[in-house]
Amino acid sequence: MMVAIIGTVISRFCRVQKLTDHISLLARENLTGIHVGHAYNA
Repeated sequence: MMVAIIGTVISRFCRVQKLTDHISLLARENLTGIHVGHAYNA
């Protein structure tokens, strides 16, 4: 019983972690794109 609960929690945590990594990567790309755009406009 306990092993099943722990396994479920770990798999869900890994899934959330991957989503968070993907979102932060997209945000970082957008921010660097904005900075590059400002550099070219200046």
